[in-house]
Amino acid sequence: MNEKKLTPDAQNRGPLGLLKRPVVWQWLQSILGTVARAMTMPLLAYFVFVQLKAVGKTQILAAQLAHGLGSVLPLLVVAVVLRRAFGAQGLARVHLNWAAGVCGYLERALSLTIWLVGPMWAACDFLKLYSEGRYSDSLGRLILIASLIGLANVLWLTANAIVRRETLMCDTKPTIWLGGGRGFQMAVSLLSVSLAVLAGIGYRFAAEQLGQRIVWTFLSGLALTLGWSWFLQLWGMYRARLERQINPLESGGRDRLNELAGYATQVVRILNLLGVLGMILAGMQIWSDILPMRELLQRVPIPIGSGASLRELVGAMAVVVVAFSLSRNVAGLIELFLPLRLPLDKGGRFAITFVARYLIGLIGLIWASSLLGFNWDRVQWLAAGLTVGLGFGLQEVFANLVSGLIILIERPVRVGDWVSVNNISGTVTKMALRATTILDADRREWIVPNKAFITGDVMNWTLSDATCRMVFPVSVAHGCEARRVQQILLEVAKGQSRVLEYPEPSVVLAKIGPRSLDFELRVFFGSRSGMAALQTEINVQMVERLEAAGIEVCIDHLGLGLGQEIATEPARKSKRAA
Repeated sequence: MNEKKLTPDAQNRGPLGLLKRPVVWQWLQSILGTVARAMTMPLLAYFVFVQLKAVGKTQILAAQLAHGLGSVLPLLVVAVVLRRAFGAQGLARVHLNWAAGVCGYLERALSLTIWLVGPMWAACDFLKLYSEGRYSDSLGRLILIASLIGLANVLWLTANAIVRRETLMCDTKPTIWLGGGRGFQMAVSLLSVSLAVLAGIGYRFAAEQLGQRIVWTFLSGLALTLGWSWFLQLWGMYRARLERQINPLESGGRDRLNELAGYATQVVRILNLLGVLGMILAGMQIWSDILPMRELLQRVPIPIGSGASLRELVGAMAVVVVAFSLSRNVAGLIELFLPLRLPLDKGGRFAITFVARYLIGLIGLIWASSLLGFNWDRVQWLAAGLTVGLGFGLQEVFANLVSGLIILIERPVRVGDWVSVNNISGTVTKMALRATTILDADRREWIVPNKAFITGDVMNWTLSDATCRMVFPVSVAHGCEARRVQQILLEVAKGQSRVLEYPEPSVVLAKIGPRSLDFELRVFFGSRSGMAALQTEINVQMVERLEAAGIEVCIDHLGLGLGQEIATEPARKSKRAA
C-alpha cells in the first residue's frame, strides 16, 4: 500500500489538523525565501525598464518601449511572487498545506498571466505610442483580443481550482468551496470572452480597463486568501498549545475544552470577517474608478436623517453588521489572548469583555448615526424626556441596570465566585447588565436581579481568598483516650491531598457531654469544587480508622460535616418506650 507523503507542517499536526509545535520562524523564512527567489525576473525587467527610460531621453523608440514595459511591471512582480508561493515547494503547499491540485491550477493560471497576458498588454501600450498610434487600432486591437482570450483561460483555471472539492487547509475535508461546477467555470470564462467581443466591435477602451481590473482582482484575491490562511495557521498553532495545557481526565477538563472550542469558533468568525472586509475593500479600490455605483447610490435620497442618500444607508448598515459581529465574538479574543499580557482572573476578563461588547456596539451605533446625518443636538430634549418617562415607568429595570454597572466597576461579585444571596448559594456563571446567573449544587440556574447584590446581604465565599473551612464533628464514648482520637483525626486530614497544609488542620475537643466526648476536625481546602466527595471521603476514613483502633463511635452524635449533626436520640427513646 502506498503511504501518503506528508509535508513538514502536516507532520506537525494533530488529529484536528492543528500545529503541534511552533513553526512561525520557518514560515517567515519561507516567505522571505519565496519573495527573494521570485524577484530574479522582476528585477531583470526593472533593470531593462530603467535602461530603456534612460536611453529614451534621446531615442523615442526606447521611451515607447519603457512605457509599455512599465505599465505591466507591477502586475508581473505580484504574479511572479504568487506563482512561486503556489509552486511545488512553495509556501501554500509546504507550510499552509493547500491541496496539490488547487495549487497546480493556480500556478498554471499565474504562468499564463506572466508569459501571455502581461506581455500582450505591454505590447498594446507600446503600440499606442509607436508611430503615433498608427497600428494601435489594427494590430493593437488583435493583440488585445488575444490577451483577453488568454485571460479567459486564466479564469477557467482559477474557477477549476475553486470548484474542485479540495480543501485549502487539508486533504480530507473541504473548507473553501464556491461555485456550482462546470456552470461556474463557463460563466467566469465567458466574462473574459465577452470582453474580447467588446474589443472587436469597437469598445476597446472599456474592454481593456475591465480586463486589467479583473486581473488585479484575481491577484489581490489570491494574496488576501494566502494571508487569511496564514493567520488561520497561526491561530491553529496557538489553539493546539492551549489544548495541550488542559487534561481532559481532570475535574472540569472536558468543560474547559468545550469552552475553548466555543471561544475558538468566535476567533475564526473574526478572522473570516476580516478576510471578507479585506476582499470588499480591495474590490472597491480596484473598481471604484470605472463603476459609477457610488455616484448612483449618492443620487437616491432617503427620508432618514438630514440629506442622507442610499449610499449612506448602505454604509450605515455595513457598520452596524460589522459592529454587531465584533461585539458577539470579541469574547474569544479577550478570553484567549488577554491572559498572555495581563494576569487577570476569569472575572476580570469577563468584566473587560462586558465593557468591550457594549463599547463596540455604542461606537457602531454612533458611527452609523453620523453616516445617516443624525444631529443629536436636535433630539437631546426628546431623549431627556424619554429617559425621565422610562425612569418612572421602568424603575426596577433601571435600578437593575445601574446595579449591574456598579457591580461591573466595583467587582464585589465576579464570574466563577461562590456566593450566597436571597437563600441561594452557587457559582456565578454569567453576568449581564440586568441580572446575574447562579448555578447551584443541583445544577439549577437562578436568575438573580443585580439590585439584590447591591441592596441585600451577599456572602461571597471566594472574593479575596478561595480557601474554605470544613468542620467534621464526631463523638466517641467515654473511656476512650482523647490524645489517641486527636492523633487519628489529624492523620486522616493530612492524608487527603486537597487539604491544605497551611492553615494546618486541627482537632478540638468541643464538648464533654454526659454520654460522649465531642470532637471537631477542622480542615481547610483551596476551592469548593468537589466538596461533597472530599466530605464523604473524610467521614468514611474517620469511621474506619476509629473502629480499627477500637474506639467506639457514638452514632447518635456523628456529624456529616459543615456543623451538621444527626439527631437520632428522640427516635431511640421512642423505640425504648415501645
